[in-house]
Amino acid sequence: MPSPFRYFMTSPEVIRLAVMMHVRFPLSLRNVEDLLHERGIDISHETVRFWWNRFGPMFAGEIRRKRAQFLRGFRQWRWHLDEVYVKIGGEMHSLWRAVDHEGEVLEAWRSTWAADQPPHMVQTHCGPATLSRLPPIDA
Repeated sequence: MPSPFRYFMTSPEVIRLAVMMHVRFPLSLRNVEDLLHERGIDISHETVRFWWNRFGPMFAGEIRRKRAQFLRGFRQWRWHLDEVYVKIGGEMHSLWRAVDHEGEVLEAWRSTWAADQPPHMVQTHCGPATLSRLPPIDA
């Protein structure tokens, strides 16, 4: 798979640093710009905003996966699978969501009404789970 940073002149380390400074600490975009300028990296706050919008979800997914993988080693770590049936555009769909014991969403996806089995992808990544089914919601 090609690198998501392939069209950017700035190194991936600088992009990751700028986005994580904005997300992890309560810093404004202009504060991140000033801190990077003090370290010799000259970018604008709009560039940080663009990187945050483009790479923020990718970094969040990486953190979520690493966190789940780390917590799986602990005995008290549990997760469960929620399923809700909703009508979207006149067609019934089932919405699935894998949640750990702290309420952190591990994965979420949608399938058609006919697909009544949960995707096994999550069970292979996170181990066995408890399944809680909620009644259909008419929207």
